[in-house]
Parts: sequence; C-alpha cells; structure tokens
Amino acid sequence: MNITFGTKLTINPNLRKTLKSSNLDEITQKTRMIVENPCLSNLLHEDEVILSGLKNTKGEGLLIEIGNQKIEIMTKNPINSSLVISQILLYMCAKNNVYPSNGSPISIFEATKKLLNKY
Repeated sequence: MNITFGTKLTINPNLRKTLKSSNLDEITQKTRMIVENPCLSNLLHEDEVILSGLKNTKGEGLLIEIGNQKIEIMTKNPINSSLVISQILLYMCAKNNVYPSNGSPISIFEATKKLLNKY
C-alpha cells in the first residue's frame, strides 16, 4: 500500500518532447518546491498536479491539470517556471476564495501571501 500526504507533482513524459526551448528541468524543480511544500500543498486540496505538453505550432505549450481543472499555457516564447507557478498559485487562491487584484504574477504572489496569513 502506498500512502502519501500532500500534493504530488507528476511530469508527463510527453512534456520533454513538446517543450523545445523552455528549460524543463528548471520548471520541474521550482514547481515541485511549490506544489510539494506542506503548507501550500494543504491549501491546494488536491492529491496531484500534472504537467503535460500541448502541441503549439507557433511556440511552446504546457497543460497543468489540478483536480478537475485544466490550465493551458500557450506562448511563442519559452515558458518559464514563474508562469507555471503563478497559474498554480492562482488556482490555489481561487479554491480558497482569495483573489488577486489583477492577473499579474506580483498580484498573484501578494494574494498567496494573504492566503497564507489566514492559515
């Protein structure tokens, strides 16, 4: 029997084939630090976050699956870890009824701080 506590980050093998110019190792490492952090993991309310590749003929594509939610990132430029992390934190804030003032990463990080201070 395999018992785990908290959220686990899973990287779909197709992601390495799909992302051509993004630094997958950095995305994986930094995203894992956020997703598997015990305090943040508890606020995600999910067992698993899955990162998969998305076909994008004009650039990079990444799919984040959290529970029943699917978040697509499509860009002409390389995808960086802060973009992935901000989308996960935005999901976490919305799940806990804390909303940033706008969609900028700074606003999302401020809302996350507010959420963490509540708990």
